[in-house]
Amino acid sequence: LHWRDAAKEKPDADVTVLMYVPDASEPVAMGYWDDQYNEWTYDVGAACRHTPTHWAEMPSGPTEWRR
Repeated sequence: LHWRDAAKEKPDADVTVLMYVPDASEPVAMGYWDDQYNEWTYDVGAACRHTPTHWAEMPSGPTEWRR
């Protein structure tokens, strides 16, 4: 993963990313940047109480699946 500084750069609006929120009880969570409200939002739709310090694009899934 390549973590980006959230103070310097934001992802495209409404694209789900991994957020690093060190002050939260779960410091790594899925969410997105909401341009309309100018805030970070968890993927469940709740605004982040604490500001993420970093974000990363979601990793791609496995390229091969075996039983």
